Amino acid sequence: MYGSSASIFPKLDSTVALKWQNSAIMTTAKPGRTDWKQIAAVLYGLPYVFIGVKHFVDPVWFEPIVPAVIGSPRFWVLASGVFEVGLGVAVMLPRARKVAALGLMAMLVALYWANLNMWLNDIEIGGIQLSNTGHIIRGLVQALLIAIAAWLGGIGPFHSRKQGSDLREGDPPGL
Repeated sequence: MYGSSASIFPKLDSTVALKWQNSAIMTTAKPGRTDWKQIAAVLYGLPYVFIGVKHFVDPVWFEPIVPAVIGSPRFWVLASGVFEVGLGVAVMLPRARKVAALGLMAMLVALYWANLNMWLNDIEIGGIQLSNTGHIIRGLVQALLIAIAAWLGGIGPFHSRKQGSDLREGDPPGL
């Protein structure tokens, strides 16, 4: 249709397409350098996307741990799936990473209520019932995931003044 040299942006000139790619998707590393933070963000974000999709494929698996007091387990499972997929994708994108990291941190704190419900009420999930030690480890992993999100987003103790110098003209300042 467009020939072998056609771009995926047939109606845009190559400068606009390249600018969009560099600002939305591509890494911020200098040429010739490995962007380890980008690699970490992808490795961190992909499990959220996978687990988020699982919320839609098999919502019944997650429903037992939804606290009864908030009702409608199917709604909460699907809603949390939307957030996990969306934030998992967003944390992989350099331009959205800081906001996504804040969202993931908030989501992990909010979702801990389901984990606590599972612990306090001895609820099985997927045929597995965790011991007290298992629940403590799960809580520590959740805290580690929050810390990784903060690091990826440059939030709190991971905030660096250097990040501001990486901004290009016209970029909005960080949060």
